[in-house]
Amino acid sequence: MRRVAILSAALAATVLAGCATSSLTPTVETRQSIVSYDIQGLAYQGAAERIVATHREVMSSARIERTFAPDPLPASPGQIRMDNPFAGTSMAGMARMGGSQFLMPQCDGAQLVITADDRSFGRYGETTRYTSCVWAYAEGVHLEVYSAFRQRSGASADLIGRQVAQAVLNRDSSEFIARTHERIVGDLVSAGARVEQLSTRES
Repeated sequence: MRRVAILSAALAATVLAGCATSSLTPTVETRQSIVSYDIQGLAYQGAAERIVATHREVMSSARIERTFAPDPLPASPGQIRMDNPFAGTSMAGMARMGGSQFLMPQCDGAQLVITADDRSFGRYGETTRYTSCVWAYAEGVHLEVYSAFRQRSGASADLIGRQVAQAVLNRDSSEFIARTHERIVGDLVSAGARVEQLSTRES
C-alpha cells in the first residue's frame, strides 16, 4: 500500500511539474468539425422532429429555428459554410487586429437550424457548441452538424484537477461529440430512417 501511495505521489508530482511549465498559462483552444449525413426512408417532418427531440434530451440548452420548405424542393441540399457575419463592418477590422476571424457556421436555405450547447463539463473549462442544420431536398433529407469544442486551461483548482486527470487518462470531454453524433443517428434509425455519413471535416 505504501509503495502504491509513493508511486501515485510521484506520478502527481511529475504531472504537476509539467503543468507548472506550460499548462498554467491561461489558454483557450477551439477544435471544430462538420459532419454531414444523408437521411432516407423518413419524411422531412419526422426526421426534423426526431433531431429536435434528441437535442433537447442531450444538450444543456438549445435554440430551435424553423422556416418554410421551398416549393418545389431543390434537386440537391445546401451545406454549412463558415462565414464572418461582421464582414465589411468595423467589427471585422477590429477582429483582424486582434487575430480573430469570427467565423461562424451559416446554414443558407435550411428549414431547421438548432444551436445548442453542452456545458456538462463547463466547471472544468470544457464546453461544446453545436449547430445542426437540416435541409429537405427532392431525394430525401440532409443533415449537417457543426461542433466547436472549447477548452480552457490555466491556474485554477478545477482546471488544474482536470489537466492532471487528462494527462493521466489521455482523454477529455471532446470524446462525447462522437457519442452525440451516435445518439442523433441512432434515434433517426429507431424512427425508421436509413442514415449514411457522407463526409467529415475537422480543424
